[in-house]
Amino acid sequence: MKGVYDLSMLVYLEMHNVLYNLKARYNEMARKHPYTSIPTILVAINPYERLPIYGDDVVEEFHEKQREFRAVKGKPHPYAVASRAFQRMVNRGKPQSTIVCGESGAGKSETAKLIIKYLAITSTDEDHQTGVEQQIIAASPILEAFGNAKTIWNNNSSRFGKFTKLLYEREDNTKATILGSTLETYLLEKSRVVFQASKERNYHVFYFVAAGLPDERRKELGLEDLMDFHYTSQGKCIQVPGITDSGRFDELRNSLRVMRVTDEDQTELWNLIAGILHLGNVEFKKDDQDFGVVNTAKCDIHVELCAKFWNIKKADLVKRLQTRTMKVMRKQIAKQINRKESEHNRDAIAKGIFENAFLWLCNRVNNELKHADIDDVLQMTFIGVLDVFGFENFKENSLEQFCINFTNEKLQSYFNENIIKSEQEEYIRESVFWTPIDVPDNEDLIVLIESSTKGPLKKPGFYEVLDSQCRNAQPDTEAFYQEMVSVWKKNKSMKTARPPKKKKYRLRGRSS
Repeated sequence: MKGVYDLSMLVYLEMHNVLYNLKARYNEMARKHPYTSIPTILVAINPYERLPIYGDDVVEEFHEKQREFRAVKGKPHPYAVASRAFQRMVNRGKPQSTIVCGESGAGKSETAKLIIKYLAITSTDEDHQTGVEQQIIAASPILEAFGNAKTIWNNNSSRFGKFTKLLYEREDNTKATILGSTLETYLLEKSRVVFQASKERNYHVFYFVAAGLPDERRKELGLEDLMDFHYTSQGKCIQVPGITDSGRFDELRNSLRVMRVTDEDQTELWNLIAGILHLGNVEFKKDDQDFGVVNTAKCDIHVELCAKFWNIKKADLVKRLQTRTMKVMRKQIAKQINRKESEHNRDAIAKGIFENAFLWLCNRVNNELKHADIDDVLQMTFIGVLDVFGFENFKENSLEQFCINFTNEKLQSYFNENIIKSEQEEYIRESVFWTPIDVPDNEDLIVLIESSTKGPLKKPGFYEVLDSQCRNAQPDTEAFYQEMVSVWKKNKSMKTARPPKKKKYRLRGRSS
C-alpha cells in the first residue's frame, strides 16, 4: 500500500514506510497531497507554493460535515483539525488546543493562520455577523510585520511564539458562537533588531515602511536607501522573492485600521521605526578617560533625526547614549559608559523600544479582540492555537535562539509523553503491525537547563547560574563554566571540551 491518507492504514508502520507513503502522496498522485493524518496528528509537507485546496468551497465542505458532527472522510487538512477541535469543544464542554510545531520553514505560521481562519469564518451564523471574524483575521498581518523576518531557511519566519485563544459562548452540546479572541506572545527575538546574519533581514516592518510610504514622506524620514543603515544592511538582503514590501505595507495599514489604530498613531509608529534606524547609525569615539562619547562629526544628522522622530530633546538622547543609571540603595546613580560598551548600550535602547512597540500593538489587538471582561473570559470555553517558533541551529547561536530551541525541547518532551506513547498504546489495542519506536528521552537536558536551587533537585541549572553571573559587578565566563561543570558533570548532556593534544616533535641532528 502506498499513498494512503491515514498512516495507521499501513500494514507495517515503520519509519521508511511512513516516508515512502508521504513521498508517494506528494509526488506520485494525480495532484499534490501535502497532508497525511495519523489519528489526531496532521503531518504536513510545506509545498512552498499556493495550492487550490484552501478556498471557500473547501471551507464549506468541512463546515457542512461539522454541522452534522462528522468528519470529511479521506481528506487530511488543517480545516479538519480545526473542525475536530470545535466539535470536541462543543460536545465535551472543555477547552481544546492545537499545537503547530516543526523546524523553521516547515509552514507553521501559515498552518496556524488556516486553522484560525476556518474557525473565525465558520463559528458565526451569517445572520449574526459581528465583525469579530474580520478582526481576528486582520491581526495576522500586524503580528507578521513586527514579529516575522527573512532567515536563511525561511522568507517569513516567526521570530516569536504566540498562543491564540478563540473565545466561545457554548449554548449547548451542539452549538457555540465565537465572541472574541486573546493573544499571548513570548520570546520576541530582540537581537534581530540590531544584528542579522548574511542573507537575512531585520523585521519586515522596516522594509514595508521604506517601500510603502510616499516618496515625500520617505524623504522626510531619511529612508531613501536601507543599505545606508547599519540595522538593515548587515545581511545584504533588501528584497525577498515572493514578498512585495509595498503591497504588504498597504495590507498592514488596512489591518491597523481594522484594529482602530488611527492614522495619527500609525504616523507615530513609522516615526518610531525610522528613529530606530537612525539610532543604529550613531557612532562613538573615546574621550581622554576612555569613556564613550557620541561622535557628532560623523553622525550628527542621525542623532538629530532620531530625537526629532521620538519627540525628545537631542541633548537628552545624547546623555542617554553616553550614560546608564544604576539603582543603589533606592537611589538612581548615573554612570558614564566605557567606550567598548557604547554600541551595546545603543543597541539595548533600540531593542527595548522595538519590543515595547511590539507589545503595545499586541495589547491593542487584544483590546479589540477580547470583547469581554476578564471575569467573563475566565468563564468562557476556548480553542487554543499554539504557533511555536521553529528550531534552528546556526554557526553562532544567540541566547535568544538557545531559549527558542529549549522551548522546542520542552514541547518535544510533551509530544513524546502525551502523543507518541498514547498512539503506541492504541496500536497495541488494535493489533497494528509496527515496530515500537524508541523515543529519545531529553529529560536530562531539560533538567540541566531549567533546574533551580528551589526545585526538587536543589541544584542551579543553566538559567540560574547565568542569571547569577550576570548580576555580578564583573561577570566571569570562566566562573560560569566552572560552576556548570562542578554541578552537572554527571549529567549525560554535559560534555566538557578538551584542548587538542600537543604533538611531540623530535629534533633530528645533522651529521657533520
